[in-house]
Amino acid sequence: MPGAGHRWEFGGKQPIVFTITMGLLLANGASSLALAFFGKKLIPQDLPGSHVCEAMSTYGIRYSVPDWICWYANWDLAITGALFGLAAVIMIIYRKDVRRVR
Repeated sequence: MPGAGHRWEFGGKQPIVFTITMGLLLANGASSLALAFFGKKLIPQDLPGSHVCEAMSTYGIRYSVPDWICWYANWDLAITGALFGLAAVIMIIYRKDVRRVR
């Protein structure tokens, strides 16, 4: 089919560091989506040690969450970008084993 695009895959066995990176990227994506859609409803309010998180504030509603959840909400996009960059670097390092499939 014209315009369907191309895939990239490893010719032999996939490197373990690439598998780990893709697993972390999948886990990061799932946790960021869960935090965005369900976190505001599932995280109990006014937990001990919680404070208002500006990263989770939407439409004037302020949420009080623990510090580690607020840290993750602040750095989620940077973590995703770093994992994508790491996957690209791994594919460049193993470029002799990477092939394009039509």
